[in-house]
Amino acid sequence: MLIPTRTDLTPVSLIRYHGKRDVCHHLRISRSTLDRWIRNGDFPAPLKVGKKVVGWPPELIMCIKH
Repeated sequence: MLIPTRTDLTPVSLIRYHGKRDVCHHLRISRSTLDRWIRNGDFPAPLKVGKKVVGWPPELIMCIKH
């Protein structure tokens, strides 16, 4: 198993996390469906990116989409 080194890590501020609107658009679902999936444990909860900002990493959305 490879352990990432400090140079392998991308700072969180450089990654564009997807908000609810983007996730719903990419997956072609409604916001209420996304909320229900999160509540039921069928979709991962968003990550806290800032004080008031949450989102999902783009890799997760692409993985789920395909």
